[in-house]
Amino acid sequence: MADESRVKQWLANANYRNIDIALREILNITSSYPGLYPHLETYIFNDGTPMKLVNLNGTIPVRYKSNVYNIPICIWIMDTHPNNAPICYVKPTSDMAIKVSMYVDQNGKIYLPYLHDWVPSCSDLLGLIQVMIVTFGEQPPVFARPKDDLPYQRSSMMPQPPGGSGSFMPFPTPYPQPAGFDGYLPYPPTNQGYPQYPNY
Repeated sequence: MADESRVKQWLANANYRNIDIALREILNITSSYPGLYPHLETYIFNDGTPMKLVNLNGTIPVRYKSNVYNIPICIWIMDTHPNNAPICYVKPTSDMAIKVSMYVDQNGKIYLPYLHDWVPSCSDLLGLIQVMIVTFGEQPPVFARPKDDLPYQRSSMMPQPPGGSGSFMPFPTPYPQPAGFDGYLPYPPTNQGYPQYPNY
């Protein structure tokens, strides 16, 4: 659970227009998804404009083929929240690569109908994350790099990219498991296969 007073101070310092709404949503997210943590950092827009914004950075549990993976993401919450949709990215670790699709570009930026059709009165961060979990469960946004590209081996598993053997590759788990997911397997055993992605 996030430090409420600290997050509220961050929102005030960054001149958020609807502090109470943003704070409530952030606390709700960190309570529901303990793999996500709030941070106050500088976001650089496409035109080079820097802005201090609060983001939620960490992992969300995504079920794919009956296995659950911790997918790393970052959600930048606009200072006008909830009037404007957040800006979201997949944040692959050094041993992972982005799987480009209609939902994720080569820079990791996430594109979802939920974001495009954001409605301030009924869209929220919790709904966004739930849509991400469903969408990424159908089309995983990252895959593990080949062994030859890894500087060293790590524990835990993640699927291999195109041309791999179909087994699983190392993948770090830096965040705790979400509450309410008792008994699920965070990663499948190494002897299971994984569908191969097409080359781009």
